[in-house]
Amino acid sequence: YQRRVRGGEDWQTMIILATACYDKIIRLWDPLSGAVQRPIPDFLANRLVVGPGKNILAAGGNPQIRFYDLNSNSNTHVTQFDGHTNNVTSLGFQREEKWMYSASEDGTIKIWDLRAQGCQREYNNKVLLTCGALHPNQAEIVFGDQSGQVGIWDLTANRCSKISRPGGEVAVRSVAFSPDGTLLVAGNNKGLIFPFKIGDDGVPTPSKEVEAHKSYVLKSTISLDGRLLANTSSEGTISLFEILKNDSANGPLRHLKTLTGGNSRWVWDCAFSADAKYLFSVSSDPQMLLWDLGRGEIARRYSGHPKAVTCLALHDLDG
Repeated sequence: YQRRVRGGEDWQTMIILATACYDKIIRLWDPLSGAVQRPIPDFLANRLVVGPGKNILAAGGNPQIRFYDLNSNSNTHVTQFDGHTNNVTSLGFQREEKWMYSASEDGTIKIWDLRAQGCQREYNNKVLLTCGALHPNQAEIVFGDQSGQVGIWDLTANRCSKISRPGGEVAVRSVAFSPDGTLLVAGNNKGLIFPFKIGDDGVPTPSKEVEAHKSYVLKSTISLDGRLLANTSSEGTISLFEILKNDSANGPLRHLKTLTGGNSRWVWDCAFSADAKYLFSVSSDPQMLLWDLGRGEIARRYSGHPKAVTCLALHDLDG
């Protein structure tokens, strides 16, 4: 990762790496030296997202959402969004950074127009929401809930359709889209991954489920090139799958390897580098790791967190 990055003169402005910890400090990192560049105190975040323009770091907590200016050395948030009444479990930006969505354990998904005040639109699921993701078409938000339901909120039609309970009444913990929008994956509390193929009609069709772990899948992430799927778990391991262009008899996912030996406790979050050769992960151990996916080995350990690391955000060179 260091060799790949050092070729660019402006790598420090091109790579943004942030973590949140139970000590209520958000840390911005120098990914090459492993040093903390900027600590931002006094906020316990469940989700971190870098805005598409790389000027904003959004942090979702309980229950506020805060924006921090990445071009400033100030540790004071520049904006706060109030409206949720429980933990924010998912957060993301529209591609042109005109609006933001958030999902929460209060059962609601909210749309926030960044050019206006307050929340403009809301869907109330009436069941605790564990995860959410914006479709690449920017017009649909998929969500998973505590009852095991996967649903899609069509923002254009303002209509919600419940896809299914793929694992029965077992909580869905993570959902993710492929960059081209042709694959949706959902992971649940039994370690199962449920792939859905999405055709030209936009309707998700379930494919064959796979067992990624024996216990909770905590976060599923698909690489920017759409080739790889990573799943973090409560077992302290990360499963890595290849996404097949043409389904095999076992569906669109083929297990490549499981990353082990780095963590003994829950791995909460992960993010691929832009070229999908590396993976960052954070855990309750507490630490952040950089994995060399070709070797299946740890390339770097980032130390400095005194407590569990809850989430991370990465905006890579080409991300």
